[in-house]
Amino acid sequence: MTNVLAFLSLLVFGITYALARGGAPERLMAAIILYGVTASKIAIHDRVRAFTQPELALLLVDLSMIGLGSCIALKAERIWPMLVVAALLAGVELQIGVLMAPARYHQVYRVCHAVSGYLVLLLLIGGTLRHRLRIRSGAERDWTRFT
Repeated sequence: MTNVLAFLSLLVFGITYALARGGAPERLMAAIILYGVTASKIAIHDRVRAFTQPELALLLVDLSMIGLGSCIALKAERIWPMLVVAALLAGVELQIGVLMAPARYHQVYRVCHAVSGYLVLLLLIGGTLRHRLRIRSGAERDWTRFT
């Protein structure tokens, strides 16, 4: 229960901070993360047995987050969205691994999915903080000119 409270606290802080203080990429990524959390809650049918079997709906939610995050990573004038997409991709790779060997790695599946969630939130907070520090020294472009 402590892990859930810690994650929810970090989630609320990260989303609020990004929406209040971030640029357009930070706000969009916060919206994508909020979508992912909400859709994941809806996607998991049996909360008691969650992460003890492959979750195909959760895989689809994560793949959609990767697609949306990739659009931001390609257009944003930031590095951290690429790292967020990489963390989400690691979670999807783990789910594909569990699909191939579903009987053994339930605890690893649960822990690694949680670790990727924490990493995504920490990257969002770090990206928002970096945006705030760079904006003090002058204007910062949100989107690259090359796309």
